[in-house]
Amino acid sequence: MKRLVLSCSAVWLAVARTSVALEVPFDELLKNPARFNRQEVTIKGLFEVEGDDNYLWRDARARKQLDWKHWIHVVPDLSLPPYPGTNMSPDSPANLHWVRLTGIVDTTFHGRIGDEPFGLLQKKVEVLPGRRLKQFLAILAWFKNDSGREAKMEVKFGRETAWFTISPGKIGMNGIEKGTGTAIAKTSSEKSFAECALTPPGSERYFDRDKYAYYYRITKNTIEPVLPSEAKTHWRLYPYPDRD
Repeated sequence: MKRLVLSCSAVWLAVARTSVALEVPFDELLKNPARFNRQEVTIKGLFEVEGDDNYLWRDARARKQLDWKHWIHVVPDLSLPPYPGTNMSPDSPANLHWVRLTGIVDTTFHGRIGDEPFGLLQKKVEVLPGRRLKQFLAILAWFKNDSGREAKMEVKFGRETAWFTISPGKIGMNGIEKGTGTAIAKTSSEKSFAECALTPPGSERYFDRDKYAYYYRITKNTIEPVLPSEAKTHWRLYPYPDRD
């Protein structure tokens, strides 16, 4: 009996040892993913959450330059519930933080269009000490409809245009690009009744550097910028754990 107990203990110790994820340097995994295929590894990098996809960048420089040679597609568990009180990814609070990520290397995963050498099936994300790198957040424009009528919004920024509708008294939001763009509010019959430039020169005082956002009020005949302190105090803004 004593020999059996020792044998079981030895087996348990072996299992425990093999279950520990191997810590791998970022560049080493990128260079030879086949070497680690089907293995559970731990790797450090800059984490980014994009809807149903997560990404791990080697560093801030790679993210700034959108250097696709120095990133890893991280596949989250889509069966997990969203972050409480939102419809956003449960990983949202880790967005644009340095993390220690544990996952399983899968060389059969080739991304959404089939051009990626491998993926990392996410198991655990540990946020490391330090601030969120907010400079990589998309800038948001929030609009509060105080016009007393439904506002059909047309928001132009760069080469893109977004259309959405805001009911009276409600708030709508869309991403924009800094330094360009216009917002137009139209009636249900597509007649324009208010318009403004989104980020003209001199609008820096209206930029919320904490949330990376601008705020605008739609009135009967204008769209006017609102100071961040007023909007955050009096408006009911949706929670955004990926930037809060």
